[in-house]
Amino acid sequence: MKGNHINHRGIIPNIIEATHKWKQITSQSKITLTEGERERINKSFEALQKILKTSNKPIYGVNTGFGALWNKRIKPEELEELQYNLLRSHAAGTGEPLPDDIVKGIIYLKIKNFTKGFSAVSMETVERLIFFYENNIIPYVPSEGSLGASGDLAPLAHLSLPLIGEGRVKINDKWIPTKEFYSQWGLKPIVLHPKEGLALINGTQVSQAILAKGLSEAYKLWFVAHLITIISMKAFRCRHDHFAPVLDKATNHKTRILSAHIIRKFWGKPIEPFAVQDPYSFRCVPHVMGAVADAMEFASSVLLREMESVSDNPLLIDGDLWSGGHFHAEPLLIVADTVRRSLERIAQISERRQWHLLSGNRGLPPFLAIKPGLHSGLMIPHYNSTYQLAKVTQLVNPITGNQAFTSAGQEDHVSYAPLSANLLLKTIDVIYAVLTWELIIAIRALFLSNNIQTLNPKIFDQLVKSIVDEYPELKDSEVIPANIYDFARKLITSVSRTLDITLD
Repeated sequence: MKGNHINHRGIIPNIIEATHKWKQITSQSKITLTEGERERINKSFEALQKILKTSNKPIYGVNTGFGALWNKRIKPEELEELQYNLLRSHAAGTGEPLPDDIVKGIIYLKIKNFTKGFSAVSMETVERLIFFYENNIIPYVPSEGSLGASGDLAPLAHLSLPLIGEGRVKINDKWIPTKEFYSQWGLKPIVLHPKEGLALINGTQVSQAILAKGLSEAYKLWFVAHLITIISMKAFRCRHDHFAPVLDKATNHKTRILSAHIIRKFWGKPIEPFAVQDPYSFRCVPHVMGAVADAMEFASSVLLREMESVSDNPLLIDGDLWSGGHFHAEPLLIVADTVRRSLERIAQISERRQWHLLSGNRGLPPFLAIKPGLHSGLMIPHYNSTYQLAKVTQLVNPITGNQAFTSAGQEDHVSYAPLSANLLLKTIDVIYAVLTWELIIAIRALFLSNNIQTLNPKIFDQLVKSIVDEYPELKDSEVIPANIYDFARKLITSVSRTLDITLD
């Protein structure tokens, strides 16, 4: 590290890779299988057909029932019907449909799973999934109902119904019955072979996709939170030397160093500090944000490993079928819970800074009112911020404390990974609300402290100028416009998605 340069890829490589991978998964237009991948898919499919012709031994989900019905043998002439019945019976999801990008991510990850050559599915099935992906055909996949063990059964069953001509798909933002889509495009449903229905619905791809989006969004939130914090620091006349490079020599936490580097990089012009030391919510930002980055880095490493793993069951390995539990998404649950709980600290420390800016200290008027008492200034926006913080606290309660006893006890310990991942997205959304109030309060305080000219031009242009151009009264008027929140919220969300988060 030299001067103001730091290799952030060397500090949070897994966060960077997971973020880039998610972007690639949801934005690429084509999927081209290699010859090796095609060979593995065909070889595993043919191996299963050979086993079925030469052996009468029970194979879970192929010639037996499912879950607690594993001991029910299926007649040879009913093997294909079994797979169709599986998709229809397991499509029991509820709730709003998953966003298009997540559904597209699930399809990609399911294809990736099959290319490993352990699932014994036909090339026809894989190619139909590729066709859906490349043509932006989005199956209707409800967001709720998966336990994240035995795979993400319900949502993956909904995802798979269109393969056999059932369910609904979205084309050009319009939901239509799959039969209508097939008629329009001159297509026929695929034919399911033994085990294919089970391979389609077993797997952690739903949990993976939701978590991948959550971690990508969490990283953007983490980064933009630094920029809003700097505005608050400038308004509160904080010391820049709390983040001096010399302090990096005394810590072994590289993420703490990275956070301090971001503050230095975007600090702007010097200001005259108010005190010898600042409150923790200002001074200890790198320590808090660095710890949050550690949680995201760990979670990203686990997610990347899971993306490269095969998670359906049973698996065809070295010519034999083996039953295991790779569909159990416990690793994803643990990290989703961890990241949700960690992100809460961003909301908590933001609310503390808001309190200080409204406290009437360091030359700022109480509640940033021009005539305190006659006017309440930004007192109530802080109330709303604490309301949002309470919502965050409820959303981050760990799912690991819950347990179910399903399928007559055969599936007696489930992960709930997709639930925790869905809650991660909701948590991020509410934390943005807390940060939006901090931005509004900090901009007001910055103008009243006469430090606006010291702000980094990039932060001013992207996070301040648009707001004060639209609402100039925020600078020095007693009346704060009621609809400023909606404008600021959209701005922060937009900035977090477009900022260059490459710090090299």
